[in-house]
Amino acid sequence: METQRIKNLGWSRIPRPAFFWGLAGILPFAGLTLAQIFGAASDAAMIEQALIAYGALILTFIGGVHWGLAMRAGIDAQAIRQSAQDWQLYTTGILPSLVGFGAVLTGGVLAFLLLIGGFFALLAYDLRLVRRGVASQWYAPLRIVLTIAVTFCLGLAVSYA
Repeated sequence: METQRIKNLGWSRIPRPAFFWGLAGILPFAGLTLAQIFGAASDAAMIEQALIAYGALILTFIGGVHWGLAMRAGIDAQAIRQSAQDWQLYTTGILPSLVGFGAVLTGGVLAFLLLIGGFFALLAYDLRLVRRGVASQWYAPLRIVLTIAVTFCLGLAVSYA
């Protein structure tokens, strides 16, 4: 039942700033991927490094959303709690940074695969948070579309790494 509500949620419920900045955040992925595919071979290493670094930054940003959710939950409860949900949210807030850092350190195909895996794993967890009412309902369709776009770009880039 809850999953059906998520599927029926329209784009009109997404706050305009989240919609705008979310879509704008895809532009560097698309631009760098196109530059990697069609750019000069002499620039390939720099473009690949920039794409991996940007991917790591965005993965870290999405992880930071979980810290915000955990902090908001603490405010709503008006008490410091040590619940399993708190631990999960804070942990999923930091793990994307570690995955992104690993991608930056490794480079190449492995870096792209780490980022793609990180984006999909975080999406799966975010959809769970929406179903449980921890994250806003509008977050699901936005995350799905953005994750598909980002991982599509990274997937294309893998074949040119």
